[in-house]
Amino acid sequence: MEFLQEFYIGMRRYGLGTGVSKHINPKIEISADQLETAADYAGSCYILEMGQHYVEYLGYGSGFPLFPPITGYPIWAPHQLDTKSRASNVTGNIGETITGIVAHRTLKFDSNRIAPLKVQPGVKTPDFLIARKPKFIQILNDIDSSLSHLKMPVWWPIESKTRSDGFSTSDVKVGLKQLATYWYGIRRRYLAGVGYGVVIGADLKNPRRICIHVFVPKDKLGLTTYLKSFSDNTRYSEDLDKHIGETGKYLMHYA
Repeated sequence: MEFLQEFYIGMRRYGLGTGVSKHINPKIEISADQLETAADYAGSCYILEMGQHYVEYLGYGSGFPLFPPITGYPIWAPHQLDTKSRASNVTGNIGETITGIVAHRTLKFDSNRIAPLKVQPGVKTPDFLIARKPKFIQILNDIDSSLSHLKMPVWWPIESKTRSDGFSTSDVKVGLKQLATYWYGIRRRYLAGVGYGVVIGADLKNPRRICIHVFVPKDKLGLTTYLKSFSDNTRYSEDLDKHIGETGKYLMHYA
């Protein structure tokens, strides 16, 4: 199946003529067989026949199977469910697997070092920690030469977001919260990684899109100081939910 690919630094989209055309294909084809294979290392849930789910879930252009009408169903009763829907765990697993494929094929991350992360109760956690290759740095520098001064880490958190009815800026911000919570957790033990991460959105609504949002710091010292101003993760998470822009202002092209 075919997806359009869009590339962003923060919230700013980079179109053709900015180095994107050299590295980012405007379309990416992901077959059921490719998804089935990639699910082994990128899908967090154990789901049989991922390729078949992929075909079925993305193949229904006019809706999912209908439930048969019930004769004599009372008019005063709650509304009957009309159609079946995608199972959220399966849809999420498809999105995670697509993210693994895009991280490797488009961004040139190391497919042998894609680590799905364990979710801790009450703590927002990105889906993956993935090791970059030197090619990824070249891609970013060719797209935006102002990034060449940054000392980018080897390990990057990546968050996958899958939507069935359109992918928007608000969805990116939800993914950014996962990245920012990770930055808070490493603010003292891995300072090199603070401010760096990727949100990859899979929009299953036709025309299907892959939206790649790469986040890098604009003011790393300011971001680190801000993170350290919170005494614990709970207080920082509350701040993220209410004032995500306070974290975003330290990132390149957040606004």
